[in-house]
Amino acid sequence: MQDEKRVEFFIENGEDLILRTESNSIDFIFADTWPGKYNYLEELLNLLKGGGNIFN
Repeated sequence: MQDEKRVEFFIENGEDLILRTESNSIDFIFADTWPGKYNYLEELLNLLKGGGNIFN
């Protein structure tokens, strides 16, 4: 899946990723960390484009 051009995976500290990502810029989020599920949920939801999905 590393060569897939339609998908970009981020494997890093969830808090850092949430805080540096532009609002309304992500189509799908798989949140399986404390920052994405609890600590920064509101910020995470703001990252989703209209019609985007989150799997939490």
